[in-house]
Amino acid sequence: MTAVAGRLRDSGILGRSAPLLHLFDYVFERSLAGHAPKEVEIAQEVFGKDAKFGMGADASVPVYVHRLRRKHSSSVTGRYRYSKSSS
Repeated sequence: MTAVAGRLRDSGILGRSAPLLHLFDYVFERSLAGHAPKEVEIAQEVFGKDAKFGMGADASVPVYVHRLRRKHSSSVTGRYRYSKSSS
């Protein structure tokens, strides 16, 4: 599993955005530990927001999570299409 995540990260599919790559690493590490992080945990641990962080006032966390999901989804879909056409 770690090798697959490393290949995905190194492939460039996720882009070069440091916050997005940090989010990917954080979510991956948490998933290996069997923990689905809450939005406030991501805000504090990935983006350095303080405990008073108001989710309603700052949409950066959901925006980055959406970008990560979209990039991951497109990488999975692209890989599936490639494997189907090369069979």
